[in-house]
Amino acid sequence: MRAVIATVCVLVAIVVAWVAFYVAAPTNVTAYNDTVRGSASAPRSDHMDELERRISALESAGSAAAAIRRPTQTEAQTKLPDPSDESAQIERRLAALERKVDRVLSRVNSLGEIPQTITAIKKALADKNLYSYSTPLAPELKQRRMELWRRLLELAPDDPDAPKALRGLKMDHWFRGGYAAAREVLDTFGRKVNLKPWELDYEHAHILDLARKGQEARSLYRKIIAAPDLPAERRTSLEFQVGYSYRNEGKHEDARRVFKRLIAAYKDLPQFKNTVLGARSQLEQMAEYERKKKEK
Repeated sequence: MRAVIATVCVLVAIVVAWVAFYVAAPTNVTAYNDTVRGSASAPRSDHMDELERRISALESAGSAAAAIRRPTQTEAQTKLPDPSDESAQIERRLAALERKVDRVLSRVNSLGEIPQTITAIKKALADKNLYSYSTPLAPELKQRRMELWRRLLELAPDDPDAPKALRGLKMDHWFRGGYAAAREVLDTFGRKVNLKPWELDYEHAHILDLARKGQEARSLYRKIIAAPDLPAERRTSLEFQVGYSYRNEGKHEDARRVFKRLIAAYKDLPQFKNTVLGARSQLEQMAEYERKKKEK
């Protein structure tokens, strides 16, 4: 009997121990999982590092990087990706970027080397219709146009087309890098090109106006207006530009004063008909703007 009781006690002890182990198991599993998560930043393979290096280089070199969405820090902390899935994603991203870069390089390479003679430069500009600013151009063609303009100015600043090249390069740099970039073009080539002093002053005034540096632009416009060799039709257009510069800054009273003076001075001269029409149009537009502003 005592042997039976002892056997039963042993069995009960085994069952109690078994139950205790499984009751405690979830806590142990959680602790184990937490440990695994905490060590998730274990070193990746050399292959993964090489993939990441290649894709980072491509993404930093092109606008395609903007389309790639990397996980946020919060996502990285809460979601542990399968290493094999991460590798596949990087491979796909890398392949897409490499295809995009290959297409761009193919288009650039198809343009060939930069011509080294004035005749070849002008032919390249004409063949691809790069003289025109009315037709949208692919980025590589815009870049090629800038390279051709600059090469023409370097080789032959006294060429009859050099002033056109200077203005074109100035505007291409304005659209790409703003006032500082356009100013660099004028400072580099302006005095080498066959331009009259007032013509170069106008190019500087133009980019000052574009950069909303109105006071400096108007100062140059007035200096040009006073130039003795300035044609009469250019004088009226520059007077108009002074008024327009005031309007761009919201100085409507000053602008009105300039436009009214233009109308009074030139309304009876047929050769200045367009300037007078433009001045009247500006007055009407400002009046309409102010009327709508009051109604709000």
